Amino acid sequence: MNKGNGSLRYMEMSDMDKVLEWRNSDRVRLNMTNDHVISRQEHVDWFRNLDRTKNHFLLFEYKRKPGGVVYFKDLNVDHNSCYWGFYLGDSSLPKGTGNLMGSMGLDFAFQKLGVRKICAEVFLFNDRSIKYHERLGFRREGLLKQHYLKHNNYEDVICYALFKEDWERTEPV
Repeated sequence: MNKGNGSLRYMEMSDMDKVLEWRNSDRVRLNMTNDHVISRQEHVDWFRNLDRTKNHFLLFEYKRKPGGVVYFKDLNVDHNSCYWGFYLGDSSLPKGTGNLMGSMGLDFAFQKLGVRKICAEVFLFNDRSIKYHERLGFRREGLLKQHYLKHNNYEDVICYALFKEDWERTEPV
């Protein structure tokens, strides 16, 4: 899937070192539910054992260079829903690149995966991610109090959702 200077493709084993570098960076890792430093073997084992019928991990490229990850997990074909996540790995990308990546990812999920609803969980402390989701059209559906243990504190999580019909009515970001 291509759009302007951006493209999405399925992640491959040859991407593992770059993705692991991004995933273990403090900027990404500290905002993930699983925030321990991941070993290379753990990362490769995860990728090899990934159920690709329910989980779609895509590499975002900007001007043909790896830039980030967009993923859709826990795809439920009975209910046509899934969860999503993302991160820009390359912190030197131009302003607005994250919007392009998100927009392309959402198009992929609604068009290629055929989902009708995409769910997201965002830590209450992550203001940037909250603003990002709302800019993309996600609506808040709830709050999970003290849901994940991080740094010896239980953190609150906002539940967001975006429906296909709402995405189709929004202006491109």
